[in-house]
This record gives sequence, structure tokens and C-alpha cells, in this order.
Amino acid sequence: MNRFIVMAAATLLCGCNLFTTLDPVDSNNKANNTNNSNNSNNANNVNNLPDMAFADVEFTTDASFGTAEARVSEDLLLLYTFQNGFGQDIPDRSGVGTPVDLVANTSVGWTPGRNGIVVNEGGLAISSSPPAKFYDTVIPRNAFSIEIWGKLGADDLGGPARWVTFSLDTALRNYTFGVERDDIVIRQFGTLNTADGDEGNGAPYITARDVIDLEEHHWVMTFDGVEVDLYRDGELIHTAPRPTSLENWDRTYQLGIGNEVVDDRQWLGEIYLVAGYGRALTPAEVQQNFQAGSDITVP
Repeated sequence: MNRFIVMAAATLLCGCNLFTTLDPVDSNNKANNTNNSNNSNNANNVNNLPDMAFADVEFTTDASFGTAEARVSEDLLLLYTFQNGFGQDIPDRSGVGTPVDLVANTSVGWTPGRNGIVVNEGGLAISSSPPAKFYDTVIPRNAFSIEIWGKLGADDLGGPARWVTFSLDTALRNYTFGVERDDIVIRQFGTLNTADGDEGNGAPYITARDVIDLEEHHWVMTFDGVEVDLYRDGELIHTAPRPTSLENWDRTYQLGIGNEVVDDRQWLGEIYLVAGYGRALTPAEVQQNFQAGSDITVP
């Protein structure tokens, strides 16, 4: 086994409770929220996060490691490898444009023995500003991909629970990759939704049924302007027609991981990697990233 020294919360050593639970937000208070007020509240959530103290703890692991060089780099816009092992800042390691860094609250910990985060009750990692470079590329191209390596910590998540979301609150979004018990639920807003009377929630939803378990998996969703494809562990498992334009996406919406940006749709589990691309990855590229593995370190 490989032996690692990592940073663990000092509060664990003293028997204290490491995690705090954020106050719940009334999910019915949707339509009255404005972009400015919500973005101000989201910024305050980031700025007011408490500091964390850490101490050295030793453990062993059999985690396997991959390299960033083995992954697809063309049109990569966002990359979170969660390789810090300490602190609350989660840097964007894509190396492209202005970084879209995240800040995690203290209900997000670090995965022992490997790169990754653990999202506990109340956990949320949120961008301190909108992901401008992602929107600037994706909207005119009308195509993108979202990639996740992770493992759920519960089999009864609902809401759907927000694994990755670009949104304002529980009612208004550009895109959400979520979990509803055994299903993956994708909510993607666009001109198709507007034509159907949806004012911003991403209906009709795209649902891949009975695809969830509590094991580690690699997930990739691709959108090419015509359809949405969902891959699990390198294999295509669901396809849904989605002929739509992204021109009505709101560029002020922030990126959230592990929860809705207003902390009201909790996801639970471990996340090892999140990436965003400015086009639809090909099946061969999805397989390439799957083969590269989940424990990626960027120099």
C-alpha cells in the first residue's frame, strides 16, 4: 500500500463536530427572487465562510493515480481535481482563461488517501463569480459536455439533488446534473423550454432511470445542439432529443457543486473530479477520459 500524510480537521482530534449545517432556504420563495439579490446572497455565503484548522493524520490507501496528460484537453474550460487536501479553496486547474475557482463551506471535507471532496449535509462548493469563460464559449457554440467522477453517499437523494448546477436558485437555471433516488435527472434550459412555456427551470427534464448505485462511477453528459447523451463508465446509457439553442442562458448564474447555490437541494457523497468542455465530446474521447482514471493530479 501507498502511505500518505494528509491534512485532517483538528476538530476531529479534539472530538468536536467538524461540520456545520447551513440554515435551510424556503424552496417556495422562488419567483420573488431577483438576479441581483440572489447573487449578492450567494457572494455573502462565500465571503462569510468560517476558517478551518488542520492537523497531520496518517493513514494508508490503495488508491490508483492518473495523469492529466492522459485526458482530453481540447476545448477544456473547467477542471476541478480536488487535489488540495486542505483548506476551503478549490482552484480551477484547466489552465484556460480566467480561472473559475470555487469556495467550499465547512460541511465539505477532503477524501482520505486520494484527491477528492466529501460532501456532507449542508455542504456546498460555489464559484465566487459566474463562470464567464464557460458561458462565452458554450452559448455561441450551442454545445458542451459535463464530466463527473464520484460516488453517492445515500440512495434516497431527491429534489433532484444537485451534483453540478449552473443556476440562480431552485427554480431558475441554465443547467443542472442531478440525482433523484435511482435516476439521473438533467435540467437544461434553452429556447425549446421557452417555447413549451418553461420560464427557466429546464423542463421538460431528461431522466435516465435506474442507473444509480453507491459505487464509484464516471459520468459524462454531452450536448451537441440536437440531443443529449449520457455516458456511465465510458458507455452510452441514455440519449434524449434536445433540439434547442442556449442563447437565453443567463450569464450571471453561478456554478455550484454538491448543492443548489442557495443550499436547498443537497447531494451527498464523494466527488473526485468535475470538468466542463466547450463542445460535445466524442464517444472515443469519453472512453479516453474514463481510462485516464478518477484520481488526477495536475502539476
